[in-house]
Amino acid sequence: MVIFTSRKVVKDLSDMKYTVLNYWKRFLVIGLIFAALFSTAAAGAWEMDTNFGINGVYNFPTGVNNSTIRSMAVMPNERIVLVGYSSDGPHRHNRFPTIEKLLPNGTPDPSFGNGQGIIFPFTGEFESVAVQADGKILIAGTAFSRGDTGSRYLVMRCNPDGTVDTSFNGTGLINDAWERRSKLSYADEILLRPDGKIIVAGSSKANVEIFAAAQYNPDGSPDASFGTLGKIFIPGGRHVDSALLQPDGKILLGGLSNFTLVRLLPDGALDTSFGNGGISFQIFGGYCELKSMKLQPDGKIVATGYIAGMTLSESKYVIARYNSNGTRDQSFPVIQEAEGADIVGGDVLIQQDGKIVLVGRIATGPYQRFLVYRYYANGLRDVTWNFRTTQNNQGVPLPYPVAKVGAVVRLQQGKILVAGGTTVASHVAFRLGNPLDSFDFDGDGMSDVSCFRPSDSTWRLLISEFGSTSSTHWGLPTDTLVPADFDGDGKTNIAVFRDGAWKIVWYDQTYHNIVFGQTGDIPRPGDFDGDGISDVAVYRPSNGNWYWLNSSNGQLMGLHFGISTDFPIIADFDGDKKSDIALYRQSNSNWLYLESTTGRYIAVPFGIPGDTPVPEDFDGDKKTDMAVFNDQNGYWHRRLSSTGQVVSTEWGTIGDIPAAADYNGDKKADLAYFRPSDSTWYIRFSATSSTQMQFCQAGDRPLASVFLP
Repeated sequence: MVIFTSRKVVKDLSDMKYTVLNYWKRFLVIGLIFAALFSTAAAGAWEMDTNFGINGVYNFPTGVNNSTIRSMAVMPNERIVLVGYSSDGPHRHNRFPTIEKLLPNGTPDPSFGNGQGIIFPFTGEFESVAVQADGKILIAGTAFSRGDTGSRYLVMRCNPDGTVDTSFNGTGLINDAWERRSKLSYADEILLRPDGKIIVAGSSKANVEIFAAAQYNPDGSPDASFGTLGKIFIPGGRHVDSALLQPDGKILLGGLSNFTLVRLLPDGALDTSFGNGGISFQIFGGYCELKSMKLQPDGKIVATGYIAGMTLSESKYVIARYNSNGTRDQSFPVIQEAEGADIVGGDVLIQQDGKIVLVGRIATGPYQRFLVYRYYANGLRDVTWNFRTTQNNQGVPLPYPVAKVGAVVRLQQGKILVAGGTTVASHVAFRLGNPLDSFDFDGDGMSDVSCFRPSDSTWRLLISEFGSTSSTHWGLPTDTLVPADFDGDGKTNIAVFRDGAWKIVWYDQTYHNIVFGQTGDIPRPGDFDGDGISDVAVYRPSNGNWYWLNSSNGQLMGLHFGISTDFPIIADFDGDKKSDIALYRQSNSNWLYLESTTGRYIAVPFGIPGDTPVPEDFDGDKKTDMAVFNDQNGYWHRRLSSTGQVVSTEWGTIGDIPAAADYNGDKKADLAYFRPSDSTWYIRFSATSSTQMQFCQAGDRPLASVFLP
């Protein structure tokens, strides 16, 4: 194998003045154990991304008792900052604030601290984090004093390498009491205004606990234009658990008692146009707490939390939506679900398409685990999309979020990151995303009926379970079509290959031109490095060489495999989520490939001359099956990798164009073809279920056939 690379990695490991746990290398085995514990209990459109951390999980051992990640933020370069606490005992004075920074792939950032998480040598908790445009890290939390009987709120700013930024307030931190008579002062949320001013929210307790907030200038000094000497206090609530900054500069605070929402004007005064004099209060049955809230683009507020029942099996998670004026949105049902278990709602995320993602904890008896559910914008549950951590559905103690019950953020590629803590004293994080589905242009986990019309160079898509159509002009009639997910958002990109240039429409509708290959090459995009993103790749018949560019690290790779008459195919025969270098030799109907797991050369005869190779995963075992279609007799023959059985089905006739793909989202490719003579698609989902529809016309190229002969 010939490997081409021009990337140089420079590591700058700065000295730290704080206690640093050097556990990462020492506990690689623990990470592997946790990875085995995480799997989808109910398959949905999204799956755990095993390219993150170690086999899908970032794990950082932190002490001897419950520890957790309370908050996280994603930097513009996709590095991930996590804050929370470690613990060496059961009490609050056993907790120590922690901060960790990860590379986009879920491994520790070697430029941060000594390459591991930083545990600060004072008792307390970090609760919230925000990242400035210059990469500096703002953290809010609490420092405990007098054992467990007192506390002061804490604001700290760190440099990108983890050292404390002493230019902030002269020392790098603010450690203060909300009121002179306050016995307990907490800071639970930190927000960053566009002008660099910093909002901190939490609670103050003298005799009773009340909401508190402050605003600071970028240098850490109090902003006297906010409230009274930079602070405000709001009786009626108890404890702020969530805060949002609206586009108009107003501040939303949410927490308990029950579901309490407060909106402030930019100067800290109550916004009397919101709720009742600036406060909205809701009781959803029994003792309940608001844990998180997010703002929709239309100004509505989605809030999540839980109702504590008399028994564990009665606890429920709650989702409610509010209008922008603080009244409850009656068009959205108050969601309360228990499922016969202790189930607690934690953080919430609003997707770009308006769907609501809930992260929480579910416990059945002593066994506790993460849950991630999704709801449509109208409040209906997306039953095709849910995730729970489990181990083959058996009762095994698993990592579960503590206190704030997990945190969730959306990554630029459309994937989501979930984090929390475990009962065995470690921080964990894992990434979820769509598997690399072919011809799925809307990211719903189903391939879309689609075609390219050379006469006007338009891509015609029938998307979302055949519910809507779209038409996009892109490319020239002579271009080679190369639809694939090049940006990692779980959606197939519209893309063409022309004389050594890849012309791609990105997830944000920007145009990207990648020069890779030359005229005469056969483009074959595939995920050769297993990062969940399609790599640009070509097969060069003139010399039998493959070339591809790893999206994970920018390495240019080259390999000799094949002869000029071979037909290159895209396949993952060994199921390791990496594309195998593979060919179909039409002269003798041999399938030739190199296993990416072992590098072994495999040759399997399957089919007869005249067959069209149609490699897909027809049995749902995540391995590509060898399959052929013969339009002379209309038969499909599939060699199922799960059983080795050969299955033959008559489906089609002369002139039909095979277009097999997963059109119903069950993770099994469906037999499908387009018949130009009547402009009709015929799709067979199973032995007893099929459908047909008119879409496209004679002369169009079904997109699911563009990588076939």
